[in-house]
Amino acid sequence: MTDKRTREDSATGSIGAQESVSVTPVENEPSKKRRRRILSCDACRRLKCRCELDFGSDTCSRCRNLRIPCLRSDSLDQSYGTQETAHQQDLVKSLHQKVLHLESSMQDIRAQLVKLQSGRDSTQQSVVEQSASPQASTNSRVLMDEIEPADQHVHAAPAEVIRRVACQVTGDLRRAFHTKEDVVRMGMLNATTAETLVKSFIRRRRHVLFINDESDLVTRGSLIQTSPFLHAVLCSHEMRFTHTSQTDALKHRQVYEHMRNMLGQVVLGSPLHLEEITGVLICSLFAGSPSCEAEYVDSWLLSGICSQQAMLCIQFSDIHQRTNAGTSTKLDLRSMRIWANICLNHLHWSATTGRPSILPSSYFSQCRNLLNFEQTTMRDAMLLAEISLYCTLQKEDCVKPTFTNDGFSSKFAIWKQQYGYLLDLPTGLMLKFSYCMPTSS
Repeated sequence: MTDKRTREDSATGSIGAQESVSVTPVENEPSKKRRRRILSCDACRRLKCRCELDFGSDTCSRCRNLRIPCLRSDSLDQSYGTQETAHQQDLVKSLHQKVLHLESSMQDIRAQLVKLQSGRDSTQQSVVEQSASPQASTNSRVLMDEIEPADQHVHAAPAEVIRRVACQVTGDLRRAFHTKEDVVRMGMLNATTAETLVKSFIRRRRHVLFINDESDLVTRGSLIQTSPFLHAVLCSHEMRFTHTSQTDALKHRQVYEHMRNMLGQVVLGSPLHLEEITGVLICSLFAGSPSCEAEYVDSWLLSGICSQQAMLCIQFSDIHQRTNAGTSTKLDLRSMRIWANICLNHLHWSATTGRPSILPSSYFSQCRNLLNFEQTTMRDAMLLAEISLYCTLQKEDCVKPTFTNDGFSSKFAIWKQQYGYLLDLPTGLMLKFSYCMPTSS
């Protein structure tokens, strides 16, 4: 009996123990596994590496180098979002200030443009009034237009067509002239003296004629063989500064008379080469007589003849075409410089003698082609500026321009606006003299 009760108690105890064992795990079940704190950003986690944070920085070095947002999927997301929102607000404020600044700058620029446009309109109005005035000079406006070859229609003229056909039948069109007797062969000067005179002339007049040595005066060969006339011109003009005795004066007289005889033949010959044209230009530019008496050649007349001979010799259309194509030659530049000097010389004597210019305005505009060469220098710009000045001075009514006390004239306002900076250069003495000449005349 006692054993039975004991077995029942033990069975009851074992059942209770089993019930307590089955209940305890439910009641004492451990809580959900705590989430680990994420120390790396999303980009570094994808690369399975740890963030490298600098002191005081919220962005890792990898995200900063890649220039991407450094995001973390943990409890710091909220704080990061707050910081990002604040940063965006600051950025918006900064952009707003920049936009306001740009609007202010645009208003200032608009006001300046309106001011400049009003000044430009007034200048254009004055130009239109000058061009509409019957007293306005054609030469004063020609250099403002686009360059157009002056001889582009010459080759289609009837006389030129007939001459070209005759040339194919009979030969050269060049008018022969007997100027082959040079001063050395005729015994007037020895070869050493003649060479010394030529070199001295080049050193003396190099800045006017754009020459540095004898090769700049001829296209081929030596000077005395290519053009005995030009050689005699150089010797005669330089002998004015070298003869010191009566014997030298007699030699100068012989050379000068020989040069005048050749000049008469050269003037009637056509078309001339550049060497002969250069000789005629020098005769009209400088005095070459051995005495101080009234023994001269009228420079206005001779410069007009020289310009007409140059118009027959220089092919402006071909030079213009080669210059635009970038295939211009040294001879083209030399031809344009000679032409510009001829135009300036003729305009100078027209202004100083009160006689009209015989050259049409279209031929004056060819001088602007000087600035299209790669070898253009500041002297070319001054030469062009002086030509433009004399073109402005030449007016149909020949009325003397009026100047204020400070030397300003409304007639030269456009010219001074374009070329006035050249007057202040140390090498602009001749240009300044030409500009001041009307005020003293």
